[in-house]
Amino acid sequence: MGLSIDIGCSWIEVKGKIHAFLAGDDHHPHITEITSVLRGFYHKMRAEGYLGSDDRQRDEVESSKSEILCGHSERLAVAFGLINTTPGMPIWVTKNLYMCQSCHKTMKFISKVVRRQITVRDSEGFHHFKDGSCSCGDEMILDLSAKKQLADA
Repeated sequence: MGLSIDIGCSWIEVKGKIHAFLAGDDHHPHITEITSVLRGFYHKMRAEGYLGSDDRQRDEVESSKSEILCGHSERLAVAFGLINTTPGMPIWVTKNLYMCQSCHKTMKFISKVVRRQITVRDSEGFHHFKDGSCSCGDEMILDLSAKKQLADA
């Protein structure tokens, strides 16, 4: 139909240099370390039951494993920031699209585990993650999920 879909892209500034990541990007020079960090978070999330304990949620976790490991752009950017900044330093990421529920849950978990503030500016607004919570109170994510369900119907 001639329509194109924007690919998720996120940016993070580290040591005065802007680093850009595309969803599913596996060409970054540090992709091995980034993937290792994300894999570690996946295992911690699973071990702590963070993603739920019922069968439906467990299936969602397993199906999201490939997403976690191949990486949405903001996950790649945050993992890169964790690798390349000093502990305790806040992480700021800008994203061209809105953040999905899975990434939102993942960011909350990461902020809790690493005890760092993570801010993601997506197309809908700012998400300030700290100690496992988001400043949006999950309202922005729930609103977007409802909008997506209506659009898919």
